[in-house]
Amino acid sequence: MALELRRRVSEVLNNSVLPFFSVRGTTDKVATADLDKNNNLIVTPRDENNNPISGTTPDMDGQSPNGVNVTSVDQIIIPANPNRVALVMTNDSDTVIYIGIGEASAPNGAPRVNTAGGVYTLSRYGTVFSTGAIHASHGGVGNKVLTYQEFH
Repeated sequence: MALELRRRVSEVLNNSVLPFFSVRGTTDKVATADLDKNNNLIVTPRDENNNPISGTTPDMDGQSPNGVNVTSVDQIIIPANPNRVALVMTNDSDTVIYIGIGEASAPNGAPRVNTAGGVYTLSRYGTVFSTGAIHASHGGVGNKVLTYQEFH
């Protein structure tokens, strides 16, 4: 069934009067093509001049890793950054740390960064991303260390 559906989609796209379709929010275009040897639809990303676009992501510059003390009281631990491309946070403590992406965090809320090396990542190229301020708190006692590295 899936193979037949792919063939029908390919036929519709290949027989379309348009040589390409646009990628929403960009000037990039995608040209249609045939099925590959596994019967998967092949599409080729194109720029505004109809030249093929490489499938690689751009290089990123990163700040030096940093650490911050997180308490049981919600606080902003990483300020908003409109140039952020990615942010990696690691919990170096023995207590779960809860983060708030652009809003207050709440112990026993989500998302959480697990203990002893748990990692949480925000990435423009992934499914979760924000340039907003990052809040954090925990449900334990005392200061807990969260290390992070921000990329731009």
